[in-house]
Amino acid sequence: MRLPQTLLLLVSALGSTVSAASSWTFADGSLSVTSKGAGSKDGGVKEKLVPSQQLSNAVSLGSADTLKITLTIQEGKTAKRPHQAFLLVQDQDRRLDVSYPFSVKESGKAVVSLVSRVPLDTKEKGRRRENMKATMCDSQSIPPNDSMVDTQTSTPSHYFPNPRTYRCLEPIYLLLDVLLTPNLLPPRSQTQRDLPAQFLAPNTSLTTSIILASFGASTPGYNQAAFTLQPTASDPSTPFPATETPLRYGKLPEIHHIFRSDPKSPPVIISLVFFGGVLATIPFLVAVWLYLGANISALPSALSVSPVSHTLFVSSVAGIEFVFFLYYTSWNLFQTLPALGVLGVIAFLSGSRALGEVQERRLGGTR
Repeated sequence: MRLPQTLLLLVSALGSTVSAASSWTFADGSLSVTSKGAGSKDGGVKEKLVPSQQLSNAVSLGSADTLKITLTIQEGKTAKRPHQAFLLVQDQDRRLDVSYPFSVKESGKAVVSLVSRVPLDTKEKGRRRENMKATMCDSQSIPPNDSMVDTQTSTPSHYFPNPRTYRCLEPIYLLLDVLLTPNLLPPRSQTQRDLPAQFLAPNTSLTTSIILASFGASTPGYNQAAFTLQPTASDPSTPFPATETPLRYGKLPEIHHIFRSDPKSPPVIISLVFFGGVLATIPFLVAVWLYLGANISALPSALSVSPVSHTLFVSSVAGIEFVFFLYYTSWNLFQTLPALGVLGVIAFLSGSRALGEVQERRLGGTR
């Protein structure tokens, strides 16, 4: 019984050894920090990177320095290109991190560069843009085409347009200035990545890790800290530009909705006062009718000529007044509008016939 157990343990150990041997790792890792304009004597910082072993000393990166990491990625002992290869920079205190992808070839050669560059503030951007505008769009600083002659062929050069063309292209230059050169910095290669402004604050210690992984669970990935990065400014007295607080998505404070109470009718006394005012105008209306010569005796003849139109017209007007009364007392707007629509159509059709009959009597000399 002990022999099968021993064989099982040996097979398990052999499997784990094979899995460890085929895990992602790297070789020939190197780290270099070079300064802009450094001489041959000042070669910068050069360190050798060893898998699963962090550098004992922190790496300083000045405002004009470039950090370059080169290595050969391997799957086991074979150089290979993984699916994922990142340089992870973390600020443990503020819980911030940013990933920079390696530029990896099929042979496994990988490289990534970081530039500690302080972004320009708003005033400096505006000043440099004005200088660029004055340089490109000043017609006095551009010699005419006639003076641009090639010394070898004695022919006019066509590399520069005339000043009028520069004036016409001024909006295009400004648009390219905003879109292509937001910080007015010299161009850089695709492997160079700027560090965020949050990582350039004084006394910042960044943990830098190398992450290698690919598809499948048979080959374990690599995720180990490589070194500690400390960005430093060339001039400590120069303050770093303030950064805006990013938008954080999370739980918002609860909003308590206070709905308005239903409108209430005014007191009965106020309603009776206005109702009495409306009734008081009726005698005045009758008096004006009598003064203007209203002829009530013509009502039987009008009803005999067109009884339906007169009856419907007067009834529709009274019905509209009654609908307004219901709207004031109990109805809502959705009940009032359909009723007014029906009564309005009846009043329009019957009123045209009824008032037409009145016009015929007036034209005939009868009021």
